[in-house]
Amino acid sequence: MARIKPQEMTLSPEIRPPTPGEFSRISGLVPRHARTLALRVAVLGRVERIAVAAALYQREDEASERVAYLQFTAAAGLQEVTILQVLQSLVAEAKAIGAIDEVMVLSSVETTQPLFQILVKAGFEPCRHLDIYRMEIRALQPRIEALYQRLAARGLIPPEARITSPHGDWIPKLRSFLESEKRGLSGRIETETEGFALEHSLLLVMGDEVKGVLFTRNRGAESFVGLILVAHALRGGIAWANAFLMREVLLDGIESGVEHVVFEAHPEDHRGTLHIARAGGAEKISARSQFCAKIDAISASSLTLSRREPIPSD
Repeated sequence: MARIKPQEMTLSPEIRPPTPGEFSRISGLVPRHARTLALRVAVLGRVERIAVAAALYQREDEASERVAYLQFTAAAGLQEVTILQVLQSLVAEAKAIGAIDEVMVLSSVETTQPLFQILVKAGFEPCRHLDIYRMEIRALQPRIEALYQRLAARGLIPPEARITSPHGDWIPKLRSFLESEKRGLSGRIETETEGFALEHSLLLVMGDEVKGVLFTRNRGAESFVGLILVAHALRGGIAWANAFLMREVLLDGIESGVEHVVFEAHPEDHRGTLHIARAGGAEKISARSQFCAKIDAISASSLTLSRREPIPSD
């Protein structure tokens, strides 16, 4: 028998619902207070290593709106068509359930990736665009520091305002804050803005109440700044709360060895962020989009499904 050279070997992933042993490893894709509609994995090799995991779920407070959210994680180097097949598999199950009319993909896709055009051809539409910038932290910090010092000199920062990390009793208070400011957000903080780390994030508190949060994630010498949200009463006018939070995050990053800050900016929602990026000479490193689609518009022409029965989500 002729021996197969390593470069001639190909791995064909199997797409199926997770086994009971795999379920606990991917359950984090579904946020709290959400109803799981379907789960899928694409596995490789004899050991069935998970290359892609995806979940389709519905937020409990939006059950009447017939919208479902699709979140996936993918390994580098995997064929994009496999990711599409995983998503189509979830949509096929959703169609069978008949509980939703529309799907929004939370994981964003870079516009230059082949997956972008693959999703478009399959019936998905880009519905939210984000520009990703990269900036030296020591170039950004002085600008925020100058703004903070001007606010402090004018007495615009309340003396009771302080910064803390999300820990202990502050975590349930954070969730209550998110829910009061943006309905449904408390249930999906694990997946917001491409993920973050609670231990790297900061809270703005006054007394025993959360008044703001800045989610971030550090990876070595690079820090990804994600969602920033302050209490409605602190928005508009002079944005001292945003400056206060950003200043502390940057100082903490410098102390931790961070050299560059990566952040996203939506053309309409993040105009202040865009101003800082342009003024500080930030480099635009990519453009990404989130996708959505009416469920009947999604093509299933390339769908290949396993015969295994689904694993109950509970």
